[in-house]
Amino acid sequence: MSRRVLAAGGAAGYATGLLLFAGGHSFNALVVAVLLMGTAGDALVRGAEVALTDVAGEDGLHPALARQNLFGAIGDVLGPILLFTCIATGLGWRVAFVIAGAAMLGYAALLAALPLPDPAPHDEHLRPGAGVLLALRDPRVWALGALMAVADVFDEPFYAFLMAAVERERGLTPAVTVLVAGLGSVGAIAGAVIAERWRPGGMACAVALLIGIAVIVVVPSAATAALAAPIVGASTVALWVRTQSTILGLRAGQAGTTMAVASSIAVAGDLFPLLAGWVADHLGLTAALGCYLIAAIALTALVGVALDTTRSGRSWLRS
Repeated sequence: MSRRVLAAGGAAGYATGLLLFAGGHSFNALVVAVLLMGTAGDALVRGAEVALTDVAGEDGLHPALARQNLFGAIGDVLGPILLFTCIATGLGWRVAFVIAGAAMLGYAALLAALPLPDPAPHDEHLRPGAGVLLALRDPRVWALGALMAVADVFDEPFYAFLMAAVERERGLTPAVTVLVAGLGSVGAIAGAVIAERWRPGGMACAVALLIGIAVIVVVPSAATAALAAPIVGASTVALWVRTQSTILGLRAGQAGTTMAVASSIAVAGDLFPLLAGWVADHLGLTAALGCYLIAAIALTALVGVALDTTRSGRSWLRS
């Protein structure tokens, strides 16, 4: 399957999921829509990501991925704005999903028309199963997959726990709570811009993330949460761009396979919110945020492990 078909088909599938969500009137229908969006979204991202690797080349990959993440961070802001606007104007949340689905269909058509490169000849020497086994035997892939697993916990689930904690245990109004989380999205945009222009080192990003989480946990006030949230957002995105570019360039001719294997390893990180939720139920939301502080410490240590395990680690983390 060509990368253009994979990416365009993924976008069309995601659009279908959004439209199904808009028209769904039962829990089962919404589950099917979400599963379709998740599966198709992965096809969209991976197909476009590998094509971008070839188009950008080794020297241009990092800034290209930073721009990709910049557009994604902007989308994280525009999505809630669209939803709020539709609800506030009386159109309802279903209209927001219809608009998003139509826009994604247009994006699918755009991808279908783009001349995305097919795999280079050397990409076809290995059968898919053999390529996966080779990636699984590479300790660098495991190190970066573990790094992805821990870094991923600072995405949406972290902000969900943060919003719940500052509203229920720190007395903030819902409006201020949303503002605090929104500042995290603003920080993500800034982090993508920084990653494109200055390429901060991975260890610097991990330490900044650790400091931001520590401030939120140790100093329980609205002001500190508002100041630290954009630091967390910026450092998370900058670190992810470093990780992403390293994985895609790690094994020549196997960018897609390597990312797929590392992403599969990183799925283990999806269990972390369950742990944080259990802690919240038994010890409170602030204690759940403390779990994220422990995760930030582990992330910093994992960056150090990747430094020793990944062949390109030293230039990746210290450049």
